Amino acid sequence: MTAEPARLWVTRAQPQAAATARRIEALGLMAVVQPVLAVVPIEADLDLSGADALAFTSQAAVAAFAAQSEARALRAFPVGTATAAALRAAGFPRVEAPPPQGDVHGLAKSIATADSRPRLVFNPTAEEPAADLGALLADSGIEVRSTPVYRTVRTHLAAPPEPIDGFLIHSAKAAAAVADVVLPEAAGRLTAYVISEAAAAGLRQRGFGRILLAERPEEASLLELIERDRTRPRKPGDP
Repeated sequence: MTAEPARLWVTRAQPQAAATARRIEALGLMAVVQPVLAVVPIEADLDLSGADALAFTSQAAVAAFAAQSEARALRAFPVGTATAAALRAAGFPRVEAPPPQGDVHGLAKSIATADSRPRLVFNPTAEEPAADLGALLADSGIEVRSTPVYRTVRTHLAAPPEPIDGFLIHSAKAAAAVADVVLPEAAGRLTAYVISEAAAAGLRQRGFGRILLAERPEEASLLELIERDRTRPRKPGDP
């Protein structure tokens, strides 16, 4: 008798959650989409005067900016491959190569070492960004004008979906939300596939025992981690 595929809870906000679910199912696993966060756009004053480049730290920032502005001519620096793809899909013709490590520190380095280095970068961002791009570029002589274009809020989820074998975490904020709804007695039997150590920290403090980290803080690496884990040889008693 063939074992039923593992059921993985997709916790991230829509519409990215649906795309993640399709990628999980392409691995032969079952995706259970129940976001713990929702993205809420913020109507912003998008002052692009003097800017000679854009910098995006998430797909959500791309969507929120593109919905409010028709500006597409400036060079756009993405934090990772998924954000780069979102920029191209939104009609940005000048998308720079994303940094190999796929995080804000790598993005800052990409901007600081770019050919024809920009003088002023406009950075559409979250209301509570995980990292300060302006601070990271402060010593480079590049000015960063960061403007919140979206916020993430918790959904009204009171409990995790059942049954599940594990879940994906894409941010520290999602990790905190998951930790608040998973009962302590369930935490130890679930596998957490986590995009970064910063996101994992909150889970470690709440008794989640099996926490696996992606090699790079981007979804492609997270999916590679899941595939390696689900195809590894199992011993009796392994989760």
